[in-house]
Amino acid sequence: MKHLLTVMIGGAIGSAMRYLLTLIKIPPSNFPIHTLIINLIGCFCIGLLDGFLSKAQLSEATRLFWIGGVLGAFTTFSTFGLDIATLHEQAKTNKLILYITISILGGYLLLTVGQRFSK
Repeated sequence: MKHLLTVMIGGAIGSAMRYLLTLIKIPPSNFPIHTLIINLIGCFCIGLLDGFLSKAQLSEATRLFWIGGVLGAFTTFSTFGLDIATLHEQAKTNKLILYITISILGGYLLLTVGQRFSK
């Protein structure tokens, strides 16, 4: 609860950034290009910030603002990428494969179940 406001403010900024990027006109396509671009930018930024914030030894509030707030609201895919990198660095291959599989397949399954319940 100590850092809730910090994460909330960062989240407001991140979600506004995501919305603004979706307003950029990109040639029409049946491909979710905005989401792809946002997720790739988010992964790059979370990698930069994770490395920078670790070296700079900044406060937990600063880390939560940028990673949990701004990038967490901009895209949760970037946090997913960081989790995968952490498991890989820790050589936890079985947990890595399990996490990726459950996240992607479980997410898709629950999304379709939710859609079916809403019809």
